[in-house]
Amino acid sequence: MPIADDSKMFRVIKNEADVEQFQSDLSNVHDWSRGWWMQFNTKKCKFMRLTHKKSFKHIPHYDMNGDLLDRVKSVKDLGIS
Repeated sequence: MPIADDSKMFRVIKNEADVEQFQSDLSNVHDWSRGWWMQFNTKKCKFMRLTHKKSFKHIPHYDMNGDLLDRVKSVKDLGIS
């Protein structure tokens, strides 16, 4: 039986402070995982922006352990087809 090991996090982003807080959240999750001898594969870590706005003034960049996360338009959930 395959083991699902995907994780997802989210935060409502309304301003630059929210962007900074989400980056802090990512750093905290990374630090927590290392404390439990787990490791995120940052090459598989992505971020997705959900919005009803047509244009963006600023698209933030997020990183985990210094590796920039790719922005994607969709993600697959394990076990859901």
